[in-house]
Amino acid sequence: MVYLSRAAFSDWLSATTPANIFSTAAFFLAFNAPEDEQVDRLGELQAVALNEHRLSGKDFQRALDTAEVWAGDWGAYRDTIAEQLGFAPLEPFDEDKPDALPPFPVEVLPPVLRDYALAVSESIQAPVDMAAVGLLAVCALAAQGVWKIEVKPDWVEPLNLYALIIARPSERKSPVLREIACPVYDFEAAEQARREQPIREGQAKRQILEKRLAAAIDAAAKPAKGKSPAAQADGLCAEQDVYDLQQELAGLQEAKPFRLLADDVTPEALTSLLAAYGGRIGVFSAEGGLFKILSGLYSGQSANIDGFLKAYSGDPVRIDRKGRPSETIQDPALTLLLMAQPQVLTEIAGNADFSGKGLLARFLYSLPASRVGSRTYRTKPIPADVRDTFCQTLAAMLEVQASHTGPAQIIRLSEEADALSEAFANALEPRLCGDLADMEGWAGKYHGQVARIAGILHCFENGPDAGAELLTGGTFQAAATIGEYFLAHARAALIRAGLPKTPLRRDAEYLWQRLQTGGKAYFTKKEVLRLCQRFDAESIRPPLEELARRGYIKIERQRPEGKGRPSETVFISPAALLGAQGD
Repeated sequence: MVYLSRAAFSDWLSATTPANIFSTAAFFLAFNAPEDEQVDRLGELQAVALNEHRLSGKDFQRALDTAEVWAGDWGAYRDTIAEQLGFAPLEPFDEDKPDALPPFPVEVLPPVLRDYALAVSESIQAPVDMAAVGLLAVCALAAQGVWKIEVKPDWVEPLNLYALIIARPSERKSPVLREIACPVYDFEAAEQARREQPIREGQAKRQILEKRLAAAIDAAAKPAKGKSPAAQADGLCAEQDVYDLQQELAGLQEAKPFRLLADDVTPEALTSLLAAYGGRIGVFSAEGGLFKILSGLYSGQSANIDGFLKAYSGDPVRIDRKGRPSETIQDPALTLLLMAQPQVLTEIAGNADFSGKGLLARFLYSLPASRVGSRTYRTKPIPADVRDTFCQTLAAMLEVQASHTGPAQIIRLSEEADALSEAFANALEPRLCGDLADMEGWAGKYHGQVARIAGILHCFENGPDAGAELLTGGTFQAAATIGEYFLAHARAALIRAGLPKTPLRRDAEYLWQRLQTGGKAYFTKKEVLRLCQRFDAESIRPPLEELARRGYIKIERQRPEGKGRPSETVFISPAALLGAQGD
């Protein structure tokens, strides 16, 4: 297929530099021409390189030799060519397919997290996404309730996460979860053992005070009539003892049981756990049974999911118990790490409460590419120093978690991070009514999720000093990169769950289908309108811009001939064109 006309190729060459005259794109444009024209194009390319850019004939011959290798499979270089020609990265419409989803950007994690995630993935032969997303949840568990992040004045996000990893039964979800959660369980057991004696002492102290209070009440309750003045004075003293003992009981500081994690729990059990353990708890499960509990599969009736909704955002949770005063958990924090099989997406999508009340919009989704069929038996074990460094770093956070009481410490953004956050918000806002309109519930929380991830990375890097250090621009950018991963995977997960398409997406898909029938790599605006007669010049603009944003096309304004108005040419991206041809 001819990618550019001869004249357009000449124009393109005139804008080259010594740095890109021998690029993959340059030879792609030269070779993708009629056979009788290829030699002329290569000659023109050589002339520009030698005469205008002062390169040598040897330079050209070396580049040509390499280009002949490229020409054997242009499809292998389509993304590089598209980038060199100025197209946006391709965002396919079939983004729910596993091979269309981006891998987790493990390279942006703090080195300790990155190395451990890669080592876990290699040793267990599980997707690195599974390990990396799981570790983010583990770090969120350690940070929740202790720190919060101030995105801007009057906007504070907690640092807990809800993560859902979708993988087939044979993807080794349980071994991964067992490995990454092991240091949490170890810390939990050690802290419980440390608190055993103080808890017993506190219980004994309470029992003593309660018995003394009961005795004081009995003494104070004896009638004073007919008693001597001394006895009446003793009665008054007994009353004072009652008040004093009541105050002492109310102010008794007891060591409390410690717990970080629970398995699949009912909503009632969740609120009880939050009340018992300082308003902070995590639920980790490799089975995905929590959704069945919440949907009422076991009980026969839908469960009340309000506790899960409120614990995500830190809204107060009120507990009413029979025969006991009501209790309010003022600032609950819950981290969920759930691993489930693909059919769970369909099951939860059919639950009106989950979607209608926004539970699905609170999750970070991960759909890792399968490693089944390509795994090796003889693998490298996790290096001891890699595991130990991670465990020590996490333990430092958990030490703060175990001792923390009172309000959360506030993490603030540096000037650079604040500028990045503002740019992120400005770029996101119009998309909420555009390409993200079909997932508005999730997208509306997107910025907050990125801020949470940034805060979690900051806490892992700074440990106990996290509240005293400003969050850097690099950390926010890393979180934004991770956010792009979760955005792509959330869209795929929601599509698999039956997410309806927006009119813009339907129009863009139709436009792309029509362009593929045109048999060309570039079109004038009039040619596009003839191909797509359901649009006029105004209504075709939004789907054209959506295709450009997705990297399928590029729209260029052409210089008019004479006094006419500038025209527009639509170029098809080599990444999309070669992909559609199956090259």
